Amino acid sequence: LGEGSFVFSASIRDYATGPVQLSAANLTVSGNSAITSAVLEGGSGRAGDVDVKLRERLWVTGDSYISVSTDTAAEVGDLRIQAGQVLIDQNGRLNAYTAAGGRSGRILIDARDAVRIQEQGKVWSNAIAAGDASDIEVRAPRITLASNGSVAATTQETGKGGSIRLE
Repeated sequence: LGEGSFVFSASIRDYATGPVQLSAANLTVSGNSAITSAVLEGGSGRAGDVDVKLRERLWVTGDSYISVSTDTAAEVGDLRIQAGQVLIDQNGRLNAYTAAGGRSGRILIDARDAVRIQEQGKVWSNAIAAGDASDIEVRAPRITLASNGSVAATTQETGKGGSIRLE
């Protein structure tokens, strides 16, 4: 996906969003592009899971992101990535968040070879209001954080932060 492209499953009413499932050899998400499942303001259904299964490489770069989110207190699905290699850089993001209570979705990254998060790349689970951040789990033989890359499970109000497991 490039130059403002997106794959978007959203709900603004009482309905759940469907899951987003992508399978390929490689996937590059770049140029302000997005893959997301979201419940927008006014919605109350569940945000569906996002599952990305790749035989080789995922690269998220250039202010692009893959996310599960809600602007309400709705339940948020999980973000699951399976690939040989995962590279998140140049303000690329994998994120799960809730903006108005509830619990953000879990982020699970399973790479056969390596995960590299660098150059302001982010893997974040975040509760912006009174909700709880969920857990982040990254599994790979090599995990590298460099040049302001970050992994965080935080809350900005009264909720609980999630746990982070790198193995």
